[in-house]
Amino acid sequence: MPSRVPVLFACFFLPAIAIIGAQIAPSSAPAQSGGVFGYKDFAAEQAKIDQIFLAVPDAKLAGEELKTLTAEPHIAASPEDLKTAQYVASKFKEAGLETNIVPYKAWLNMPVEVKVQAYDSDGKLLMTGPVPEHVDGNDPFQDDPRVTPAFNGSSPSGDVTGEVVYANYGRPEDFQKLKDLGIDLKGKIILVRYGGNFRGVKVYVA
Repeated sequence: MPSRVPVLFACFFLPAIAIIGAQIAPSSAPAQSGGVFGYKDFAAEQAKIDQIFLAVPDAKLAGEELKTLTAEPHIAASPEDLKTAQYVASKFKEAGLETNIVPYKAWLNMPVEVKVQAYDSDGKLLMTGPVPEHVDGNDPFQDDPRVTPAFNGSSPSGDVTGEVVYANYGRPEDFQKLKDLGIDLKGKIILVRYGGNFRGVKVYVA
């Protein structure tokens, strides 16, 4: 069950770098000709900009940075989250960007307990979950207690018991199929697969 607590979000304020968010077209794509940004023919200028931007990414460096940023679980508003913000801010400052970390008070619900139990028609316990995910090999971080189990953000607390009906991806056509089969969903717990649509939409459609 989730609880709601006031927390602090670490955010960046980055003035005058909106160009970073622009998408750079591949150099093989035809450039737009004509008067653009005061240029008589922008095709040559665009090719120069493409070369400048495409020369910057470094796959090895990106991999190293990713390992640093994912070294610890860092759910929003956690001390580890603040550490990642401070790390990125230091990199921005090294690049000469004016950077500040600004605290914001916000509401963020966190799970106190997430528990699912399944029983057969005779009342025999079939499974209890969720359990931590494990990967092949010896991952030293997979049993880290800071890893938060999956939960539906902003959902209310509750304790629900009922018959389970499987509804594929929880799309309108999936529920229509159940209706066509004469399956009544009133008062039932709907089990759906991840994917196909947004998880919040699954709840809305149900």
